[in-house]
Amino acid sequence: MSSELYVERLPIEVEEGYLGYFKYEGKLVQDGYLAATQSAQALLGMDKALRHFFVALEPGLEEVEFDIPVRVRAGSWEALIPETLEQWVAAGAGAAFTTYLVTVAKRAAENDVGERGLGDIARTALHGVQWFIRVGRHLGKVEMRRLEEVKIDAENLLIGIPNDDGETLWLPKFHFDLLQAAPRTLLKELVAVVEKERALVVGVVEENELTEVRADHDVRSVFVEEDQEEDDVLFPELEHGMKVDLEGRVTRGNGESNTIGFKYNGHILTCLPEAGRVTRFKPVMFSPARIVGVITREKTQFDFGAARPKIIFSELTRIERKADQRELFP
Repeated sequence: MSSELYVERLPIEVEEGYLGYFKYEGKLVQDGYLAATQSAQALLGMDKALRHFFVALEPGLEEVEFDIPVRVRAGSWEALIPETLEQWVAAGAGAAFTTYLVTVAKRAAENDVGERGLGDIARTALHGVQWFIRVGRHLGKVEMRRLEEVKIDAENLLIGIPNDDGETLWLPKFHFDLLQAAPRTLLKELVAVVEKERALVVGVVEENELTEVRADHDVRSVFVEEDQEEDDVLFPELEHGMKVDLEGRVTRGNGESNTIGFKYNGHILTCLPEAGRVTRFKPVMFSPARIVGVITREKTQFDFGAARPKIIFSELTRIERKADQRELFP
């Protein structure tokens, strides 16, 4: 597939007041309408994608329950994200978000760097979604891939990803690193709405210029996979009670359920600490990691035949990888 798949830095007259947008365009949305179920799916997919990158960029946001405000307008179906995002979130999230802002301000002062607002994080998250689409289109798939032939520029600022056609897509190393922790189903709900005459467009407004990236029907299958049959046994070799020492990547942490997501061979396993809270493993979040523990396939009190294994872990340590050992969409 060609890497010339998007229009970038297109100077246009941009309506003031918005950071960016998700929209669907084409004959099926000429009048700005989507079915109610599709609109709901699109908005949930947008929330899922943005929230993933928000937490990846600012792990402290994981502890804050907040809604992402959007304005949906017709013409084509558009969900617009306002520049006043931080004020909207602060009004809805209350004390938890205020505590988060105080923490960010303190960190900025201690490190003598400028404070990064939620609007800046949102723009970076939107760029993350755009790069996810670009890389998926370029490779023709979103799955575990060892980039042994990855190219690195002289200043270590850009990463070149070759595809099967011998073409190279260059992206900032920052976004390359960010994509490593992205689940391969990140855009499933958003792209599932795409049809032959309805394309997804993700736009970012920055300094009165617009960057747009499209996902058309011809790449729908790259981002939307058929669900695995529930009866399929995942990793049958990992038997109940087995001690394991595995390498993968920590994709999430959930303080309420006291679990983490551990991506191993293309699948995310739910893992529970043997003792204590998962919050103590924050330094390992969104990083390559080694996990040591015991497999459980407990389905009910007397049934140990669960299709998906879980890990009760005693050790979770970060792994530092060299650039040529990194995995994209592990």
